[in-house]
Amino acid sequence: MADESRGGLYGDDSWKFRLALFLGLVALMCIGYAVAVALVPRWWGQFMGNRIDGRMSVGTAYGLTIGFLFTLIPLAIARQAFRKMSWSMRGAVLALAALVSLPNLMTLGIVMGQGNGAHAGERILDVDGPGFRAASAFGAIGAAVAFVAGVGFAIWRSRE
Repeated sequence: MADESRGGLYGDDSWKFRLALFLGLVALMCIGYAVAVALVPRWWGQFMGNRIDGRMSVGTAYGLTIGFLFTLIPLAIARQAFRKMSWSMRGAVLALAALVSLPNLMTLGIVMGQGNGAHAGERILDVDGPGFRAASAFGAIGAAVAFVAGVGFAIWRSRE
């Protein structure tokens, strides 16, 4: 039991407790990151490879669709953070946008990653998911262009 004359966990020793909690959270985040870097790209490559099944047309269609939708929708969600709202609500909106963009981020992790998991995901997509990575990039670029054009058009219409 904590000595109440010294304040226990929330008195003089509160900085020690907070430091230990912070260090524990940092350690958990590092472990989670290491596991995610090793497993997620391999899993995503296998997941998409099973659906595409080595067919170039299917890989291109999946890539364009996923690249376009999972770029355009998160951009539309993130744009809502510019509205008048509390900072915590803005953080929640941006977290939702990041969550929705996960398919593109996982594909980007395979393309840009340097670890064994990324290389395994790359090999899987080379064999079982041809056309997916390039089509996903083209879909994402198309969505970004469409989003900028839509926002520009909305601004232009509001000034008319």
